[in-house]
Amino acid sequence: MKTRNIARLTLFALCAVLIAGAVLAGCGKSSSEKDGNALLATVDGHKIFEEDARQFAALFLLEQYNYPLDQFPESEREEIVNRSILNIMIDDWLIREQMKEADVITKDVQNQIKEGITSIKQDETIGPSITSLKITDEAIEDYFKYSFYMRAYMDKINEETPVTNGEVQAYYDKNKDDASLASVFKTAPSVKVSHILIKDEEHTAAKKAEAEKILKEAKDGADFAELAKKYSEDDGSKESGGDVGEVTNNGQMVQAFQDAALALTKNGELSDIVETEYGFHILKATSNPVAEKAKTLEEAKDDIIKYIQSDNLAIEVEKLREKAKITYDKGLPPTDESESGSEAEAAADESAADKPAGEEPASEG
Repeated sequence: MKTRNIARLTLFALCAVLIAGAVLAGCGKSSSEKDGNALLATVDGHKIFEEDARQFAALFLLEQYNYPLDQFPESEREEIVNRSILNIMIDDWLIREQMKEADVITKDVQNQIKEGITSIKQDETIGPSITSLKITDEAIEDYFKYSFYMRAYMDKINEETPVTNGEVQAYYDKNKDDASLASVFKTAPSVKVSHILIKDEEHTAAKKAEAEKILKEAKDGADFAELAKKYSEDDGSKESGGDVGEVTNNGQMVQAFQDAALALTKNGELSDIVETEYGFHILKATSNPVAEKAKTLEEAKDDIIKYIQSDNLAIEVEKLREKAKITYDKGLPPTDESESGSEAEAAADESAADKPAGEEPASEG
């Protein structure tokens, strides 16, 4: 059970994951327009089809969140595939074109990709979903290739525009009280949680009564993990006793779920019935909550560097977009929320103004 915010993913948001060392997805080859496989967009003559975007989205959600694409409501799936993922794929193609002269996919990388394909298909957790979602080996290969192209491009940008200690200090001084950047400047409040989901997008009285009955069993001392295995309709967590891991205020859960989790005050505490677009939830804290606190400059430094690097990358990719010929067919252009290039450029300009001439690059801790 993940957040609506996934539907608003952008390349630059995904880069934060990549910079931290995770593997992202991409698409180099495209399929053809047949059997209802609609053309989403064309970038400099390269066509991107709906099936390519669907498999990209499915792989990313499985790899990063262990959550099947087909469990999102249909309207959200369309937003994820035809807008968010499509525009990431457009950026992916532009980056690959920039890096085509570089020796990115070496023989060693090819071997790593082959091993990755075998590993992901045999993974007990997501392997079955790879099969059921009809994700091809070619799609998995492109999924892994993107991480290598992106890393090479990011290394190039970071080498050309190294982040200095002055920029880090200026960013800290200017933004440390910005609530929208709390994840950078404050340790997030957190609590480990398990949940039981009774699916019901219509929020009927009958389903709520079913959830209330389960909550009563839990309050009467029934084993929560066993109740989750028996009743929960969240396929991603029920077999692990409803465990969804650590919940913070990072927006990875729908707001009502996140708020209810962070309102729990002690290990073992049960929530009341929580209503979300997915249905009715019962939450149980499986750890004592950890409170939020401010970070020092040194504690925030690594994250600040990543944010500035992400801003620099956003500026360069926006330049590539401006030079490219991009036409949308069934696909959807970026929303105002995801078009972060101008904001990133402004931030970078301000950082550059604060950079003393000849200053040494900042080093991550």
